[in-house]
Amino acid sequence: MMASPHKKLRLSPKTSTLSPRLTQDSRITSTPKRSTENVVSPSFSTISSSSGRSMRKRLSDVFEAQESNSNKSSPSSKSGENDQTSVSSRSFTTPSRGSETEALIDDYDAYFDETLRIKYTGTIWELYKPLNKHTLYAKILDDPCNTQDIVTELFMLYNQKPQKAVLSIIQFCVDVAGFQNYDVSAFSFKDNDAKVIIDSLEEFDKPEIFESTGRYLLMEPKTDLAKTLKMAIYNFINKLILTAHDKCILYEETFSKNVCSFLKCMSFSNLKAVRHTGVVIGMKILTALVITCDKINRELKNLVRDPNISADSTVSQKREQLNAFNNLLEYFYFIFIKNYHIQDSSMIDMRIECLKELQIWMKLNPKMFITNLQAVDYQMKMIIDRSKDVRFAALVACEGLLKSSGVVKFLEPIKQKFCDTISKRFYDIDYKVAVKAIDIFTIMLRWDEHFISADTVKVMTHLVFDNIFPIGAAACRFLVTLFQEYTPEATLEALAKIYMKQKNCIVQLLVEGFLHTCPEIQNWTLYCKVLLTGPDDRLQLKEAISDIFSEAVSQTLTGKSSKMRVLSRTVVDIESTEYQKIANCFPSLNKLLQMYGDHPKVLISLLKIFPLVNTNIITGNYCEEYSKLSITNQILFDHHTDEDLLNKIAEALFHFRNVADFAERACRITETLGTKHTAELNTFAKRASSKTCLAANKVAILYAHMDLNAKFTWEILSESCSDANEQTAVHLMTCCAWFLIWNLRSMSEISQKRQQKELPGLFILHNRTCNEFTDMCFKTLEYLKGQPFHFKVYECLCDFFITYSNELGPSIKFNKQFEDVRLRVDDKSKQNTIIDFLDKHILVNKEMSLGERRKQVVRFVDLVHVDILPITVLSNVFKLYHVNFKEYGPIIESSLKCMADDPDENTILFMIIHTLASCFEDILKKHHAVDINTEEAKHLQLLVKQFLKFEYFRSPKRHLKKLLYFSIKYAFKIYNNYAFLYYAKYFIDLLFDVTDQKEVFDFFKKNIPRGAEKNDAVLYFANYMKSVTNAAMAKSKTKDSTPVSTKDKENRELRKSKGDSGKRGWPKKPETPSKKKAAATSTPKNSKSFSIHTTGSGKGKKKATSESNIEMYEETSIHDSESGDEIDRSLSQMRL
Repeated sequence: MMASPHKKLRLSPKTSTLSPRLTQDSRITSTPKRSTENVVSPSFSTISSSSGRSMRKRLSDVFEAQESNSNKSSPSSKSGENDQTSVSSRSFTTPSRGSETEALIDDYDAYFDETLRIKYTGTIWELYKPLNKHTLYAKILDDPCNTQDIVTELFMLYNQKPQKAVLSIIQFCVDVAGFQNYDVSAFSFKDNDAKVIIDSLEEFDKPEIFESTGRYLLMEPKTDLAKTLKMAIYNFINKLILTAHDKCILYEETFSKNVCSFLKCMSFSNLKAVRHTGVVIGMKILTALVITCDKINRELKNLVRDPNISADSTVSQKREQLNAFNNLLEYFYFIFIKNYHIQDSSMIDMRIECLKELQIWMKLNPKMFITNLQAVDYQMKMIIDRSKDVRFAALVACEGLLKSSGVVKFLEPIKQKFCDTISKRFYDIDYKVAVKAIDIFTIMLRWDEHFISADTVKVMTHLVFDNIFPIGAAACRFLVTLFQEYTPEATLEALAKIYMKQKNCIVQLLVEGFLHTCPEIQNWTLYCKVLLTGPDDRLQLKEAISDIFSEAVSQTLTGKSSKMRVLSRTVVDIESTEYQKIANCFPSLNKLLQMYGDHPKVLISLLKIFPLVNTNIITGNYCEEYSKLSITNQILFDHHTDEDLLNKIAEALFHFRNVADFAERACRITETLGTKHTAELNTFAKRASSKTCLAANKVAILYAHMDLNAKFTWEILSESCSDANEQTAVHLMTCCAWFLIWNLRSMSEISQKRQQKELPGLFILHNRTCNEFTDMCFKTLEYLKGQPFHFKVYECLCDFFITYSNELGPSIKFNKQFEDVRLRVDDKSKQNTIIDFLDKHILVNKEMSLGERRKQVVRFVDLVHVDILPITVLSNVFKLYHVNFKEYGPIIESSLKCMADDPDENTILFMIIHTLASCFEDILKKHHAVDINTEEAKHLQLLVKQFLKFEYFRSPKRHLKKLLYFSIKYAFKIYNNYAFLYYAKYFIDLLFDVTDQKEVFDFFKKNIPRGAEKNDAVLYFANYMKSVTNAAMAKSKTKDSTPVSTKDKENRELRKSKGDSGKRGWPKKPETPSKKKAAATSTPKNSKSFSIHTTGSGKGKKKATSESNIEMYEETSIHDSESGDEIDRSLSQMRL
């Protein structure tokens, strides 16, 4: 008795081979989706009326502005009215039946004609090469280009020995399934003989590679050789049936009954290879039958119409053939019905092949398969299948159906169900399936607009802003198809209405989706033409168009979007012609700046364009245009008072100073502007008036772009700050900050000129002015206490520190003397001022927008990373890592990444322990003891787990054991700290080496204080540590006692000789008493982007660290460990 087949060869015992009894609605609900918030099922009530309005007009209603009581017409509405006749008169080109049929099926002959050479080498050929040269399988694979000759030779044999020819076909089917050693000669052409052979295959001794892997030819991926072999097999099947019909052998019982019954038994086998092979061969036969049936139908119609043929014998013969064909079609269609829904992951390729053939059947004979056999119902069930590959293949089949104009009319009765099922896939969990579903609706819109409802268009406008870029791009393709009959102006206005209509929409996502699908969005002349109509009653529309204009220019000239989402477009190279196109619009842009001079929103959008233009790439003389633009910007700067607008004007104005031919004139213009406003500030400096505030604001903006130190003295600026009101003082503080930065730049220039003797005196004076400025800012922060200008002072101080440190870095590299002017906040009261501001006015300020809170938190974190604040203050932000992960998680992870890149590998470890210790002490202060069942203690537990989810801990590292050393020393400092061991035990799971586990356990035992042996937390940690160590040692012994091959021994010795470099993967965690372990899964990505400044050395961080907790680790020291001395040195340096 032979051994039973390997389990990989069998279908799963749970695999359902019966038709599912779930309703379609329940199946749709069970299919995984990304989200269901915006799902709107297309309703056909809106398109079933006999209104004279065009479909395009009704669909475009969703883009109308919200002012419904406005009676004035727009270009888009006029365009819709003009399009009414064109939509109703649209005609579709119907392809000829011959060309359509040829496009449906694989052209096997053309494939092998293009294949110049078949390389019979590699693993695929070794697995599936023929073992018997005289079989059909061998002949077909050896010479696939002459398949027709093989078929002809086979039927010549059939005419002489029918049973031998049929046995050859049956042997071919078995060989394709992988059983080449099995001989089917025992087949005696009796009833139930096919089932006996199929059952005997289960007990047949299969090849070793086949038994161990379960691989067979039809499941192989589409490598070149595997595809060629499969195409040869499919070509043979196709020619076999077509030739059998031509020779009338197909209708003989010896051929059809035996071959069909054997394939049916294969299609219901429990062996995966046999079942897959039987079903695929059956489906290929059914495709050939459908092609032949279509041919017979056309011949029958010609016979009936031909008046020259009077005999009924030919007609009756054709009808008998047609009846026989219908029986065969139903026979193999039954095999499809019983196999298309098998829920087994290893049979997905078979089901996808069934879908491909189903599409061909419905295209060739839509009346039979769509109307009579209702094949679309089976396709709809596969659209909501559990497998994403099957769902995608089902949608591809639907796409193929809709591209055939002859099929669309047969889908008309079921279009509601058809569209409803596909629309549910808009939010499929697999984005490729969602994209394909949207593309299908795009095809529907292109071929037959009555498949689309207004609700579908609304859903598409929501999907434009989807977090996954390919989905948004697919929705944009749909809308571009909808706009294809609009005028360019109407298309641009429709995009603006989408931007205006959606709540919380982001213009970057809109432009990113339409950039390469809608040509109007990169037509700069069109924007200028629409905007030059003037600021009329549709000002909001013009503001939206200007926003789209500036963002489209930005993405075109930078090659990317500033708001990244999942699978966003990669950065592309920029062609110089794009800059030239923008330069050609300078005259129009100058007119727009003058026309919209009193509309700040439009001006800000237009002014964003100029800094993006690389004037060095532009060819031609544009000095006149630069001059006009500079004069216009100068006038706008004098005229306006809005701070954001003034900043944009200054950026555009000073951008033209970089133009080689225009630099001198641009400098004169800016110098004139700077002289004018500095004179006004000196005039009104001692007056508390609105003119003083405005002059200070404009000078502060100009100060960022040009050196104005020659026009002021430090005494005048500092005295003006102390005498001014709050609003004016903020602007004057900004001037003071830029005064110090320009002073630092001038000292750097002196250093580069090798005038070293002047520097010491300048450094003393510079340090004194810096101290005066920072003292003034901190006093103002303490005085304001959350008032409106409190945040402005905080931003001014942080931006000064960050910019100053970034400017100082290169100077220190060039000249070490500049270390004398490094700035740090070492004073505890000043540190507490910034920390209190963060805790009281930013982190818990729900009235402030999330974006603003993130910006302020990033400023605080940057102060640490440029060595202004000690690293320990980050615990005030890090403690929110779990509780406020959505708000501040990405910022914390960016900071952790900077620490992970620090040369000192202990930095990130100390910061985590310090954060946990700070939270632990907060609990102690509140409750005087730590109860692990309280809410605060549970939050601390979740915080530990959140830290362990960080990507730094996903790969094994030997130095991570220091987390346990530091935790143990902190826990044993005082009695109340023993409970910290409940949280330290999570770090044990980071130890992957048995030696490290033993070292930590020995360290723990040696440092247990006297009398603490019976403490619950100590016992809990000890038991957990002991269980992990014992389990790892037992596993190591088991592995050593397991027999290994010579090659495994050599690899093991090689690893020992090289040493363990931490490159091995995570070992399986042993069973421990703990019910919950820290998960090491990936954290969700956040689409918000931010920057962390990393200028400054690691030494600065260590020197700036707080000394308050230095005694925490002083009592005990680490002994008998390889890293004990190193850790003690690090502790003394970091002073956590």
